[in-house]
This record gives sequence, structure tokens and C-alpha cells, in this order.
Amino acid sequence: MSSAAPKLDRVEVPPATPVRRWPRGLLPLVVAGALVLASHLAGVRIAGALHLGQTYPIAGSWRSAVTGWFLVPVVAAALAYWGWPLLVRRLRWRVLLAVSAVVAAGWSVALALVDGPKGLTAPLAPYQQYPHDVSRVTDLGSYLATFAGHVVDPANGPVWAVHVGGHPPGALGVFVLLDRLGLGGLGWAAALCIAGGALAVPSVLVLTRLYGGAGAGRRAALFVPLAPAALWIATSADALFAGVAAAGLCALAVAGARRRPPGGEVLAGGRLRQPGGEVLAGGRLRQPGADLLAAVGGLALGCCLFLSYGLSLLVLPAVAVVLFAPRRADRRAAGGRLSPDSDRPAGGRRLLARWARETLSPQRIRPLLIGAAMVLAVLVAARLAGFDWWHGLSLAAERTRTGARSAHPPTVWQDRPTWYFLFANPAALAVLLGPAAIAALGFLRRSRLLVLPAAAALAVLGAVLSDLSKGEVERIYLPFALLMLPLTAMLPIRRYGRLLLAVQLGWAVLIALTIETWW
Repeated sequence: MSSAAPKLDRVEVPPATPVRRWPRGLLPLVVAGALVLASHLAGVRIAGALHLGQTYPIAGSWRSAVTGWFLVPVVAAALAYWGWPLLVRRLRWRVLLAVSAVVAAGWSVALALVDGPKGLTAPLAPYQQYPHDVSRVTDLGSYLATFAGHVVDPANGPVWAVHVGGHPPGALGVFVLLDRLGLGGLGWAAALCIAGGALAVPSVLVLTRLYGGAGAGRRAALFVPLAPAALWIATSADALFAGVAAAGLCALAVAGARRRPPGGEVLAGGRLRQPGGEVLAGGRLRQPGADLLAAVGGLALGCCLFLSYGLSLLVLPAVAVVLFAPRRADRRAAGGRLSPDSDRPAGGRRLLARWARETLSPQRIRPLLIGAAMVLAVLVAARLAGFDWWHGLSLAAERTRTGARSAHPPTVWQDRPTWYFLFANPAALAVLLGPAAIAALGFLRRSRLLVLPAAAALAVLGAVLSDLSKGEVERIYLPFALLMLPLTAMLPIRRYGRLLLAVQLGWAVLIALTIETWW
């Protein structure tokens, strides 16, 4: 007698549906958006203490009307969207660098023209700005020696304007020299600031290519000249400071990359034989040229100390770009990424020894020492001329915190609560960088390219913790924000390039059309 096996019920399994993942760049955008919104809502609640207008976390007010000039940034954005990617793909690299500066200047001017021609010069017109005090400098020979006496003490005569007293003498001195050359007036001052900010773009692109390779340089070129930072390039003096800072860092980094590796032998025609026997063509690794570049970079960074005290934080990017500068052989082998050897397992002591041997070798730190010597020479020269930079820094801090030494109401700094700017300053920085740079945080990968943005971010963190930069950081952080824009080289251009470029341009135009910024 046989019994039939029981039939098992067949369970129909529905076909698997593909899981849709959110784009990797969306999470950073959501976080940044929430930070900006929280900063605005908190700012509305304590508006009376902020003295920043209405458009927190950036300084400005909502526009009550828009004129026909609004077409200028709209048309410029359309032209940039359709034409700039084509130029980025087709132009030779050196030509692209020159054109990128022109595009950056044009984009800045187009955004400022939403207010008409006056939008280019109006930010420099108030009595707090540098051009206001140009006529007070009658003797350049005694300018440095007498500058500190007018920062906080009215017993020596009228104190300097707010921005002049809060900065080293070089900031006002630039506009004084411009006036002495017969280029006085707000128009020439605005042109100088815009040119300085625009010329920072090629320097940033060179740094991006140096650390990330040719492809990274072109990917960043799509976004860097058209970043929302252009809103504050036209027109603020900090744009000029950013141009000098970027040029100095670029010279130092190239000097570090051009150094001759230990044991290398220069052959005929400028070729270089590596210690391992590999011969590199081209004569661009000769030491004298690298030393000259390091000296130029140090001189530019030394001048930065006399443009803004906050630019002393450039010491972090300066050290980083030299110590982590890739050798020419490294860039050819790894395309700008970290050397494959760095991924091999090694003991902690061995890893530390290798890092110290490669990073702290005399050839690697040579450009850093030359640059530091030039910075020191600038400080000593100013001291011999009568200005002590450290004393000036203490006076500027006093002016910021308490105002001039006379009867006065509480300063803006005293009114503004410290806790608010711990998150409002990063929010303003996010507005300055734009959606493309923020979205790039979702595509981070191990690369030397992160050295520069990471060092700039640490510098900004130092500025926030110093408690001296309370508000208005959309211009104050401009030199550091430009150094973070190489993050856009991390973006997958083929997939999201056009979309993010449109969002980036639209974000800048939206701010220009809705907010009347102070700069």
C-alpha cells in the first residue's frame, strides 16, 4: 500500500524590483539646506542683536523691486550653461586658464549689474570702506610708522574707518598706491578687486590639476569660475585678497612638485633620472626654478599678512600644499591619486617612519623653508619701517571687540551672540560655495585632491573658534572658499554635470535677484 507524497504549496515570488538609491550628493545638500534654514530662522528670532539686515545667515536685505537690469545675469547664466562646457572640453589647458579668469570676471560683473552700473562701485562707497580713508594718507614715508596710532586711540586724531582699522596697513595701502598712480576713484578700486578675485580662478585650477590630474582640472574648470562666490567678488576687497592668496599657494605648490627627488640626476636636455633608474623628460624639475617659485609664493603670502590678519590662517594650506605636493613621477603613475604603495599594509612604526622619510625630507620641505624666509623678511621689513604686525593684530582685535577708546555704544561684535555664529558661519560658507561644491561631498574618495579643501576647512574652523569673525563671512571667508572649490572635481560630470551646473548658476542668479547684498 503506497501513500502519495503531500503536495507542497508553491509560493509565487514576485520579480525583484530594482532598489532606487538616492543620488550620493543629495544628503550633503539636504544637510546644508537644513543648516541654512535653521540659521535664517534663528536669525529672525534674534534679529536685533545681529545687525546683518534681513537675509540671514548672509548680510543683506530682501529686494523690494527689480529693474530691467535683471536680464543681465539671466542671459549670462544661459550663455554660460550652453557655451562654457563646450569651451572646457575643447580649449587647450593654458588657454582655458586664461579664459577661465575672463569668465569669472564676466560672471561676477553680470551678477552685480542686477543693480545697474552702480552695483559695481556701491559696495565700496560707504564711509566704513577703504576708499573713504585714501585722502587721509598724505605721506607714504611715515604711513607704516603712524598707522597703528589711529586704530583705536582718538587722542592721535580721528581713528581709521571700520574696515581700515580692522585690517593691516597693506589693505588701505593698495588703494592709496592706486590713487597715487592716477587711478583714483571707486571705479578703478572696483576693477582692481574684481580682477584680483577673477585671477584667483586660474591659480585654483592649477592646484586642482597638480593634485588631481588633468581630468580633475577640467572637471573643476566647469564649476570654479561660475561659483556663487562671484557675488562677492564684485565687489569686495576680500576678492583682491583671495587672488593674492591663491597665487602664493599656487607658486608654493608648484615649487614643491618641481623639486628634484633625493638622489636624482639631471641629464642632458633637462631630463631627470630617478633614483630607481626611470628617466623623466622635460626640464621643469630643475632646483633653481623651484626655489624662485617658492620665494615668489612666500612673498605673496607675506603680503597677505598685511592685507588681512585673518589670512594668517593660510599657514595651514601653505604647509599642506608643500608637504603633500606630488612628485612628477607620482602624478604620472597615479593620476593624482595617492601612491598605490600607501594602500599596502604596514605596521604603525614602519608607516610612521616612511611618512617621516618621504614628507619631511630636506628636498620636500625646502620650498616651505624658502617661503617661510620670505614671509619673515616681509615682517622684518615692515617692523623696520615702524609697523609691528603683532601689535597691530592686538589693536585690531581690541577695535573689533570694544571699538575706539572713547565714549561709544556697544560694538556690533558685543551684540552678536557667539553661539549663533558657530553654525551660521558654516551656513554662510555653504551659500558661498554653492550646490555643486556641497554635492561633491557625497562623492569623496581617497585622493591628494582633498589636501587643499581639507586645509582650507581647518583654517575656517580656526576662524570660527577665534570668535572674531561674527557674521559677514561671505566675504571674509572668500579666500578660503575658493580653495574648497576643487571639491567639484570629485563630481561625476557625465551623469550630473549639466544638472549641477544649471543648479549652480540658478542659485547665484536667485540670490542676485532676491537679495541686496552688502558687497
